[in-house]
Amino acid sequence: MTTLPDRLGANFGAVRRRLGRRRPHPPPGDLHRLHWGWWLAFALIAVVNLGVMADGAAATWPPSLTEGVAAFFAGITHLGRSGWILIITGLVAIAIACADWTVVPGRIRAAWSEIGVLAAYVFFSVGAAAIATNIVKQLIGRSRPAGHGEFGALSLDPFSFDYANESFPSGHATTIGAAMLALMLILPRLTLPIAAIGLVIAFSRVMVGAHYPSDVVAGLVVGMTIAYLTARFLARRRTGFAFDAAGRLCAKTEAVRRVLRRPGASALAAGLWNALAGRAPGTWVEPDHQASIPRHPGEGRGPGQLAPPESGALDSGLRNDEGKGSS
Repeated sequence: MTTLPDRLGANFGAVRRRLGRRRPHPPPGDLHRLHWGWWLAFALIAVVNLGVMADGAAATWPPSLTEGVAAFFAGITHLGRSGWILIITGLVAIAIACADWTVVPGRIRAAWSEIGVLAAYVFFSVGAAAIATNIVKQLIGRSRPAGHGEFGALSLDPFSFDYANESFPSGHATTIGAAMLALMLILPRLTLPIAAIGLVIAFSRVMVGAHYPSDVVAGLVVGMTIAYLTARFLARRRTGFAFDAAGRLCAKTEAVRRVLRRPGASALAAGLWNALAGRAPGTWVEPDHQASIPRHPGEGRGPGQLAPPESGALDSGLRNDEGKGSS
């Protein structure tokens, strides 16, 4: 059985080698034909317009809400906190990094490799966006809507390090922006519901009286920008993401989807358990309990059954399905 330092060294070494390989730029897709400066300029104009047209009126919205609507927004606004996202994705990434993947079949190892990279991607995107937003908050020092009557919507007090002067941009909206874009890249077929839920959570910050609309829009822009640029960085190294023929970003989830189809989620979970324990089990059991899959060299395998464990660390999983993305 390998030791924990050996596992960490092998797995982090595999990731480091992947991140060190830089690929050429992707072919330009429709989204990439406009320079980033134009997109940022458009976002800045939107924030300024909201600040002029809507921020003053938005301070009067929370008191006008009915009790039920106010309770709804007060409940969902907590989903914008970054802590629970960082804890879940961090634990997943740590568990995968601490596992011994030499005892797991290549198919299962490839699936968990994809999950680990994407969990680390979400963790970094949300964490980096939160740090960037907290720095900007202190630099600007905008007063929150609670002080609108006394100071107005454009009152600034930089470097006050006071919660009352940390309105711009919204930290909750930044978290939601990063998480929302990450999930839309990973689960493109659920883009519309993810965007709808994310926007409702983000703008709940206005409805609970914690932020102005321009704070929320700015937070969404910061979070989505950092998540998008991080995904492009990984795609150029074909780690976690790839570019399709049109230059669009695609999350690499083919190995996960293939394992979920057969042998199923139970085999995927068992693979992580065995990798953490550092031992190879005797058989996998199909979800319908009608067939078992031999796991050791020399034992027969039927059609569709898993191959025996291969030598190598997590990087052999990273090599599987290179270039394949979600559809």
